[in-house]
Amino acid sequence: MMFRKFLFRALGLLILLSTASCKVEFSPNGTWTEIPLVYCVLDQDADSTFVRVQKCYLGEGNQYDYASISDSINYPQGSLTVQLLKWKAVRGKYSMLTIDPSATAPQQVIQCDYILHRDKVDGQFYGPEQPLYACRTKGLLDTGSVYQLLVISNISGDTIAKASTYLLGDCQNPANMLIKPSVHSRFQFTGTGSNKACEMQWYSLPRARQYQLEVYFYYHEFYRSFNGAAYDTVITPHEIRISCPTVKSNLIASQQNCRLARQTFLSVVRDSVLACNFNLHQGEADVDYSLIPEDTVAVVINACSEDLAAYLFLHQLSDGINQEQHQYSNIEGGLGVFASRRTHLRFVVPTNNSSSGQYNRDLKDLGVGFFQGK
Repeated sequence: MMFRKFLFRALGLLILLSTASCKVEFSPNGTWTEIPLVYCVLDQDADSTFVRVQKCYLGEGNQYDYASISDSINYPQGSLTVQLLKWKAVRGKYSMLTIDPSATAPQQVIQCDYILHRDKVDGQFYGPEQPLYACRTKGLLDTGSVYQLLVISNISGDTIAKASTYLLGDCQNPANMLIKPSVHSRFQFTGTGSNKACEMQWYSLPRARQYQLEVYFYYHEFYRSFNGAAYDTVITPHEIRISCPTVKSNLIASQQNCRLARQTFLSVVRDSVLACNFNLHQGEADVDYSLIPEDTVAVVINACSEDLAAYLFLHQLSDGINQEQHQYSNIEGGLGVFASRRTHLRFVVPTNNSSSGQYNRDLKDLGVGFFQGK
């Protein structure tokens, strides 16, 4: 699930610039205070919402040792209540939403259940178990409302962390959001020489601050051998994901665009095929082997809100040499991020399926097995 990839990468975490950011500082030699770390992203198209809650830890000795101890970073089961509250909203600049100051109570309260995720990716933090809080939200989230996340201590009854966010919403015609290429035109590269690229264009989403498109290239590995009496045929499907450049939105433009370079597309396809260690049977007697591309690709539009864009932007800055360490947080009472995104906007686009077309000639010229059967 894409959300889980997000969740486990940017502790090892997180899709995407901000007009306002927050620099968080604290002294490791100050008085010890338990600081909750909270990560949650709302996606109105996803089946469920997951919340990661852990705590900062301070102590003498090797800090990496503390990270590997569950009690040092994880809250015990039953010690927290995690809630998602729906509030009536008012619109501000760029149609941004905030909680209506006249609202005296939330319109809905969604309880998040404690679950123990058992296949956390390897890293410095304790695993493979990882506690999460989850709730079903498919079809329940309202793009005209503001959502507030509360983390409550069951021991004291106090709210130890909270934050609010809005959803991104839909463009006026979601089915035709992707303008170029589209279901009515082909995925192809135009231009000359090294400047050949596929021009990508789409309608903006309300309140989306940053976009990144992905192209999914599909193909089948075809392998057939003669066993002396009959043919044995194996057809295995594969997919390759090619990322397009990120696009920052000014929150005003009605359309966005980017270019996927032909050389980038072909290089990722070639490297991905080679990494699968294909072509093991090429040249063998009585073997028919080939890679066959499908006649469509999928274009996925990923978009995220202001807070998530700011978090990712500053997280990338912190990875540089001699960079001052910044951390973005919109969590009141703690650190982390509560934001929104959309990752399920998927469009199927035809390719030039003619064997003599330039698209298929480019794939064959990669020399990794496309259209190379006997």
